[in-house]
Amino acid sequence: MKLVYTVIRWGLIQLLMLIKPLPATPLNNTNAFKEQLFDFYREGLKSISTNFLYEANNLCKQLLKVERVEQALTPILKEFKKNITDFLHDYPMYKHYNLVNELALLFDEKIHETYSDNKDLQYIWELLQEQGYDNINMNYESEYEKFIKENFIPKFQELKAQLSPQELKQQYVLLNWFNKLKRCTNYDCMSKYFTVFVLKDQTLKEELQEYVQDQLGFFNMFYCYTAFELLQAVLKDPKFPQISTPLKHHLTIDINEYLMRFEINDDINKLQTEFELFNSIILQKYYFNMDIPYEDHNLIVQIFNVHGYAKLYLDYEIKFKNLIDHVLSKKINKFKADIIRQTMEREKPLLDSFEKLKNLNNYYDRFEEFWNFYNLLNLFLIKPLQASTPVHTTSLKDKLLDFYGKGLNSISESFLKKANDLCKELLKDEKIQKASTPILKEFKKNLTDFLHDYPKFKHYGLVNPLAIIFDEKLKVPLSRSKDFQYIWELIRKNGYDALNMDYESEYKRFIEQKFIPKFKELKAQLSPQELGQQDDLFNWFRQLERCKDNVCLYDLFTTFVLLDRTPKNELQEYVDNKLAKLNMFYCYAAYDILKNVLKDSKFTQISSPLMQYLTIDINEFTMNFEYNEDIDDLQSEIETFNENILQKYYYNTDIPNKDHKLIVDIFNAHGYAKLFLKYQLKFNNFIDNELSNKILEYKTKIIEETLAKEQKMLKSFEDLKSLNDSSMRYEKFIKFYNLL
Repeated sequence: MKLVYTVIRWGLIQLLMLIKPLPATPLNNTNAFKEQLFDFYREGLKSISTNFLYEANNLCKQLLKVERVEQALTPILKEFKKNITDFLHDYPMYKHYNLVNELALLFDEKIHETYSDNKDLQYIWELLQEQGYDNINMNYESEYEKFIKENFIPKFQELKAQLSPQELKQQYVLLNWFNKLKRCTNYDCMSKYFTVFVLKDQTLKEELQEYVQDQLGFFNMFYCYTAFELLQAVLKDPKFPQISTPLKHHLTIDINEYLMRFEINDDINKLQTEFELFNSIILQKYYFNMDIPYEDHNLIVQIFNVHGYAKLYLDYEIKFKNLIDHVLSKKINKFKADIIRQTMEREKPLLDSFEKLKNLNNYYDRFEEFWNFYNLLNLFLIKPLQASTPVHTTSLKDKLLDFYGKGLNSISESFLKKANDLCKELLKDEKIQKASTPILKEFKKNLTDFLHDYPKFKHYGLVNPLAIIFDEKLKVPLSRSKDFQYIWELIRKNGYDALNMDYESEYKRFIEQKFIPKFKELKAQLSPQELGQQDDLFNWFRQLERCKDNVCLYDLFTTFVLLDRTPKNELQEYVDNKLAKLNMFYCYAAYDILKNVLKDSKFTQISSPLMQYLTIDINEFTMNFEYNEDIDDLQSEIETFNENILQKYYYNTDIPNKDHKLIVDIFNAHGYAKLFLKYQLKFNNFIDNELSNKILEYKTKIIEETLAKEQKMLKSFEDLKSLNDSSMRYEKFIKFYNLL
């Protein structure tokens, strides 16, 4: 039934609009545009559905008069009769709350054509045709097409004319949708585009909220309407007058009050209140009240149960249990899978770029694709500042991080001077100088590497990364190996323990005497509103004040640095650090090569004008490199080296052959060919191993981050599922619902 296809899709959100509170703040023109269209479409669809359902209701009444349906001698016909009866029973209940679109969905579930060889199903199909089922559908489709062409499209154009040029630009997607809708000539096309219109911009969370709200609304409607009919029957029961006069009088007043409130109320939002009133004013006060005289209480229970209360309670329990254990469980599992899928789709351009990068073999292609990947990584991190966010809300942690970083730099600088001296002393040891075993060779190499890296890192102020390198290079494992024992005794003899103790003492003093007072100073500058927005940071600070040792301080400052940091931030930081180290390695090596090129005895053999230009370009590069202390500028230095030196001279085949060969030989004699090969190996290792592992870790973390955002709600549902007691389950369900 095609018409119900549209009604179903609209019905999926109809109850949400009835339950969801209106926004407290007025909509701007851009948002109001779609909202006004939404309301107009909803009212139009409701009007069409009302006419359709009037005909559907009459059809069901006519079907029940058919002798073969009335007798219902076979299982299929019995089910068909029950479906018609259920629809007619529910019709006034849905109509009372103006849920015409949901009622259309119900009609489609209960009464529909089924093509089959089965004689009963063939009979039902023929009967529906005979009673005008197709005509009802055709009338609906005709009315729907007419509404879109004659009402909705003109309304769209009217509202569109009220928008400013800037607002029109912001509605590009909706206007594009409208242009496609205008080209539609039939019902199927129109209903397809309205599915997009209705569901556009709906998040997975909103979809889940809507589903649960729908279910709760239908549950309350089923329960309250049945309770309403039950109470009407209770008042008419012949045994009702036998209840003692004062009690009967109070019960009658309470029942009539409930019935009157129920009849007047046509707002489905208030059904939860009606549900609670029935339980508190009727059930708890009379049905479950053991303080009532035994005979009266027994009589009230009998009357209520005769008219279906015990059955209602049992039906509701069964329906509610099925909702939690089966229907909602599947929905929650789907929600989890969907938010993970959505997260991965959002990351698809970045992850696809990396896969492409990994699969390339040519170094130059790889390098080019790496920058595509890097730009995507940075692009996805750019977020506009919220206009309503106070400056201090974001700057407090930034100021503290900056203060902490500078303090740590100062401590590390003092530490690294001593560490540098320590490494020099260790290299003077005869046994280390000879390095006759693999362990001693590796230790000597570590010391040499650290001393080689020391001026580079120090030049760019990278004292904290350098301190980490020192810790890695001089880390001695616990072992019975004589070499390791020798190294351990040697470094302790040369003051390694004292060096570490000095660092820890300085670090602790900095936190206690400088960082904590700075935190309090900055906190005092915040307004009460800003203070209320920094709960996580203040909780962290309270833990910091209780710290007594460095292990506690290190752990807490790891938390502090990582506070609010997303997996994307972490990945970007990792790539930036690796890229900086690669660039530093390349630039320093290029700098050393160029200085040696100028000193080479063969350099003067290059033709005079060419030698002069090359000398100027080399001096310009080396001078800029020496003055630059910003590691972020290293990429520019590399590009300058490639363009002004390599492309202009080393790779330039337009230079006279003799000069070109001489330049290539001089550069290679001082290590350029080796540098290029080594850089390629380092770059490829970074992509194929280090970054590949980091990307896998990143995928895991973004899934964890996605689920963590919904942790409270998902845990609440798991707690709800684990309960057996119905009353506790219902209470927990409301908590879950509120979290949702």
